[in-house]
Amino acid sequence: MKAPMRELWDDVTPLGGPCPAPRPGEVARLVNEALDADPSERRRHMRQKMRTAALLAAALLVLTGSVFAAARNWTVLDAFFGGSSEEGEALMNDQTYSVSDDNYTLTVTSSLADEAAAYLTVTVTAKTPEAAEALMSDDFENMDTWEVEVPHTEENTVAGVILASLSTGEEEALRTETSRTWHMELRLGSTPETVSIRLGAMEKDLWLEVPLTLAESVTVAVNAPGTGAGAYDNAAGGPVTLRTVTLSPLGLTLDYTYSEEARAVPAFLGTDGTLYTWSQLVSDLAKGGSSRPEGEVTAVSAKYAFRSVQDLSALEAVVFEGTAYPLDGGAPYAVDVSGLPVPFHLPLVDRIAEGYGFAVPVRALSEGLGGTCTWDNDSRSAAVTFRGVTIVLTEGETTALVDGEAVEMYYAPVIRNGRMSADPGVFCDSWLLELYAVTVDGSVELADGSAWVVVP
Repeated sequence: MKAPMRELWDDVTPLGGPCPAPRPGEVARLVNEALDADPSERRRHMRQKMRTAALLAAALLVLTGSVFAAARNWTVLDAFFGGSSEEGEALMNDQTYSVSDDNYTLTVTSSLADEAAAYLTVTVTAKTPEAAEALMSDDFENMDTWEVEVPHTEENTVAGVILASLSTGEEEALRTETSRTWHMELRLGSTPETVSIRLGAMEKDLWLEVPLTLAESVTVAVNAPGTGAGAYDNAAGGPVTLRTVTLSPLGLTLDYTYSEEARAVPAFLGTDGTLYTWSQLVSDLAKGGSSRPEGEVTAVSAKYAFRSVQDLSALEAVVFEGTAYPLDGGAPYAVDVSGLPVPFHLPLVDRIAEGYGFAVPVRALSEGLGGTCTWDNDSRSAAVTFRGVTIVLTEGETTALVDGEAVEMYYAPVIRNGRMSADPGVFCDSWLLELYAVTVDGSVELADGSAWVVVP
């Protein structure tokens, strides 16, 4: 059987001649350069960059015919933390661990962990045609595909049952005729030093044990009241008391209380004096945690991941209600946070069309953040700017321009009653925001009390 590159060469060069062979080392270098793009640019278009990196890795697979080469160039840093970084490379375990039976080989290609979570990239390779057919079938992934086993500890066990949360996602661009690659995130009350994984399609009791090296963490005592952001049952937010913040290079855990549901949202101070809002460093909503009643208040422990692996030595303090709480345990001190945008809520705009999500009012969002919005009636477009990043949205077009670069949206902006509303995703990615819809009792319809909560 001819290699794909040879077949393509023969199709386009009818006179024959030697097929130019790619140099794997050079291709790998180019892939790594793409993954190691400028951090600020990477943060700006995170999803687009990650898709590009995946496609490059897939191209490497086709050119070299090596499953291992492609999977090795896609690590937990790419899957969870926006790409390679000096801090991430120092903490990541890129040693491979494998186990095989007659049908499959299960390989963990990279891992990263702290006390709150473990992250892994996993490749399954079929060894027979029958196994490959089963691996590629639509029903290969189900509730029995993966099993995870961890040691019992007081923190992760209740009534003899381990409290674990496992989420997986396939990196489809890395799929070959005989292999599939997944990223995995395991969250526990306390992450152990080893984790064992089993593929349900392999022999019974055949487990792959993976050692975990936990990134060190630091806990900052705050014990201060403040104003919390809106939550799923209460868009307006309300008073909270932030007790402690535990940080590792991979993420953080907030311990706080509220009497009416609200979220504690601290900021961060770098050692160079830069102030960072919550969403500039922290990704998405809580990745796990717990809540319990404590008299008249509810105590919450919420776990989050950072957008990229952090160098904690470059962070001076956690900032809450205008006070900095140093990571080294020093005395708290006042900081000027008047220039930082704070969480707020907006009206929830009805769906643009059936089957789509709720829309965001464009001008209200940009001005609520302290940005600007300029309308061009001739082109039927709005140019909105925040944090120095300009997004141009045009009525009826699914392509937005982000600082001049084309970015595809799920649906096109519309204008209703003289106001433009649009897909929230482009704002979250380009401006580093959290945007989540709050509806009454989780309804999918608009009602009094429905709102967007915006966390800068």
